[in-house]
Formats: sequence, C-alpha cells, structure tokens
Amino acid sequence: MAVGSGEGVEVRCLPSPRTRRPLQPTPSTRFDDNSLGTVLDAIGIPDSALDEANLVGAALGGTDFVFTGDEPKLVFRDRFDPTLLWAVNDPPLGVVHSAEGTTATSGDFVFGNPFASTFGAVNPTTLSAPANPILINEFEPNPSGSDPASVSIELRGPPGGSFTGSLIAVEANLATPTVNRSNAISGIFDTNGLLVVTISDLENPSFTLVLLENDVPPTLGEMFDVATYLPTTLDAIGIPDSALDEANLVGAALGGTDFVFTGDEPKLVFRDALDPSIVWAVNDPPFGQLINAEGAVASDDDFVFGNPLVPTFGAVNPTSATDVLQGDFNLDGVVNAADYTVWRDGLGTKFTPSDYTLWADNYGITSGPASGTIPEPAAGILWLVALSAFWRNCRRD
Repeated sequence: MAVGSGEGVEVRCLPSPRTRRPLQPTPSTRFDDNSLGTVLDAIGIPDSALDEANLVGAALGGTDFVFTGDEPKLVFRDRFDPTLLWAVNDPPLGVVHSAEGTTATSGDFVFGNPFASTFGAVNPTTLSAPANPILINEFEPNPSGSDPASVSIELRGPPGGSFTGSLIAVEANLATPTVNRSNAISGIFDTNGLLVVTISDLENPSFTLVLLENDVPPTLGEMFDVATYLPTTLDAIGIPDSALDEANLVGAALGGTDFVFTGDEPKLVFRDALDPSIVWAVNDPPFGQLINAEGAVASDDDFVFGNPLVPTFGAVNPTSATDVLQGDFNLDGVVNAADYTVWRDGLGTKFTPSDYTLWADNYGITSGPASGTIPEPAAGILWLVALSAFWRNCRRD
C-alpha cells in the first residue's frame, strides 16, 4: 500500500446485509463504524503523535501504527507472518519499522528490498521460510512420446502430513495470463515428505504450474490475476518454449521460479533434494541439457542419488550437493536402518550392490564426513538385514 501525505486509515469492507451495494462515506461526513458492512482489514497511519488517538484501525480489528517521526511512504504486510506490518518512513529518517515502532534494517529482510514497493510480487519478510514448506517437487512439462491423458505431479511437504489444494496451469503463449488447466488435489505425504498426485494432461509449454492451498480451483479459461492468487499460492514454476514467452510467465511474481528459455522444451523438471531453492530441468533432444532456472548447464555426473535425466516420482530426487552423507539414502542426516530399506527397495533401479557397502561403512554417522573411527552397525541389525535379504530371495524363488 502506498501512503500519501497526511494521516488516515485504509479500510476494506464488505457490504452490509441490509444494503445492496457498499456504502460510500464522503469526506465531509463523520466516520461511524456502524455505517460499514463487514470490515475485512484496516490500517491506521498517523503523521503526528497527536493523531494516534484518532485512528480507528485497531477498533475495526486491524492495526494502528504509532508515530515514529515522519510520514510513512510505504506499508506492507510480512510475507510469512501476515499479522506483522511494516512501514517505511520518508527521508530524512528513512527507517523501516513495525506498527509498534520497532525499527529494522534492510539486512533483516529476505525476498527483496523492503524500501521499494513490490506490487504484484511477493513482499519481503524478516522470517525464515517455514519448516517443510509445501512445494512442487517434480513434473513432466512435455513428456516424451504422444501426449498422455494425465500426468503425475510430485509435491514435497511435511512427512505424514495431509494436504488439500489445487494445481493449475497458466498459459504463457498469450499476452494475458489465462488458466488452461485446473485440478483439485489431495493426499498424504509419505515418510520422505513426498506426495504424487495425478492431474489432467498439461498443454505443452509455455505455462506456469501453480500450486494453491485453496481447494476450489479457478475456472478454465479465466484470466489469471497474480494479486488475487498470490495469498494462496504455495509454489509456482514457469516453463517457456520460446524466449518471447518468458515475459508471460508468472512464477516469479507468485514467489516461485521462472526458467529462461534454453533452446528447447524441458521434458522433466525437479527440485534439488538437498537444496529446495534450486530447480533443475532436462531439455528434450537434440539438446538434452540439464539446466537450472538461470540456464546454467550441469552434467549428470555432478549428481548423486539417482539419474537426474529420468523421472523419480515417489522417490527422493537427485541432488547436486557435494557434501551428501555417504549411505544416507533417505537424506535425513543420519545413516541408519531406514536407509537400508531405501537401498533395498531401489536396488537395481536407483542403487547398486556397492551402495550397500557405503551404508554399512557409514552406519551410525549423523552429520558431516566420517572422521576417526567409524561406528559399525550393531550385530543384531546386521543379522536382521541378512535375514530379510534371505527371506526376500526365498520368496522370489
């Protein structure tokens, strides 16, 4: 919200049930909160200490700022804590402060410069990203072969948690963003924090895949307004199939990621297993490149935990990190019996028999590279592992 000179209260309200349209108080009438409908929000801004008593934001269930020495030129709500409001004072003070008057510096914020307006984009925040945010983890924007009737989308979130929301695709071949796919989804994240859902086939890029926490998806063909859907957007990834379409992607504006065009349509997109801020794409042949969102090319030899050139729906994604704990196949920071289960289930597809040696040699390590004496697996656990393998072989025979 941009704030002009002078004090005032910004109020948003719904019409009263007794009226057919919102009331329009005039500047010359005395303000009476009983004349309003249902108030959605209210923010009071003073330009002097004396005016603080005349603000009505808090009385309406909103927020009133204290006077901090000058008129605020910008007010914004914190990205991760919507109960927290910040204001930026005009020069010469030029400070950013909370409604209670606590000051902060630009270095305290992430997601942009708090001193500049960010209309249509994610606001800055002083908070770290919430633990286990729900993200788009893997999908095929342009699967090989003929277009299927449906596609799989892998989400990443809190292990064991349930989720209900929507996945939509916003067309980027048009000057006006338009919803061309819309699906309600639900499910439970597995022990690795993964949830694979099925939606209707995605139209070949260019588009932005958007994950919404709202389980009432928008109507097909509807114009997509970033400001409307920003509050309920959990993640968004934009994929272009030409350089011209890059400008029509809305992933970054929704707080997510937009890829640059790198010469071909990506057939696979996945989020790095250890650094979820990095998203990778695999281009179709003849280029067949493995790239990040900025267009930097990587080699499949740079990755561990599987082949980054093929889908891994339902399994932990590959990672380009170099400090992966050897034998920690489920990437939980400890090498234990759970990693054996992951290795066993992925043997022959994702893992090899030699990976078992990595697990056994590093059993008990909890973080960082092994140093000194490496603890051995308990004898009982090794016996159970051997017995499990024996019975599995017997059942196959």
